[in-house]
Amino acid sequence: MKSCWIKPGVIEHLIFPQYPYFCGIAACGCVANTLLDIHLTQIDLHAAYGIGNKCKMKIPLAYDFSDGNFDQFEPRGMGISNWDIIRLFNAILLDKGSTPYSALLTGKDLVSEIENGRYGSLEKWLQGQGNHAVIHLEDHYVTYAGAISTGESDFIVCADSSKFKGPLNSLNLNDLIALAASDGTYNRYGFILLSDQEIPLKQLFKHVTADMRPKESEDCQRFDRI
Repeated sequence: MKSCWIKPGVIEHLIFPQYPYFCGIAACGCVANTLLDIHLTQIDLHAAYGIGNKCKMKIPLAYDFSDGNFDQFEPRGMGISNWDIIRLFNAILLDKGSTPYSALLTGKDLVSEIENGRYGSLEKWLQGQGNHAVIHLEDHYVTYAGAISTGESDFIVCADSSKFKGPLNSLNLNDLIALAASDGTYNRYGFILLSDQEIPLKQLFKHVTADMRPKESEDCQRFDRI
């Protein structure tokens, strides 16, 4: 049976196009803007939290991005991580007077849960107004914006900040599972669950592991300005 559903708020608040190496920031900002119904820009987030110093470009805090010239900033480091995104989400919501909740479903946990038939529970949860996910792909982050089922395959509708791939595209769920399975011990690829309500992990998943509840989530750690 074919089905389709979309999160209009995510599409409305998509940050597009992203600045170079800012996909994780744009994806997280999209979720925060959707939840709070605000319009923080990449410039706003960099100015407030100094994010450019944590991603692949070493961007001065005073830089205003207005000329779009990034030639002077050399890529460096591994870039922003799942745990940085959780901390940034925490900081944005806390600064706006809202309580952040987050969890990870990545790597071997993602493979185990989906193969045990639990994707339907996650998809139903994601249809909730305050429930969202940033998806970590190889060298890229996107925002969960809906789902399409053909009756044979499940696809995720992705709000994509990349000027080369976005603003909307689809991701085969099986491709995400294969990517998560290939990640070895890192367990980074998959879903970063973000919400302004407590996430009922025991209802959503068969086995709740320590990796699903990182300290950044449990302690509401902030992405502090350097």
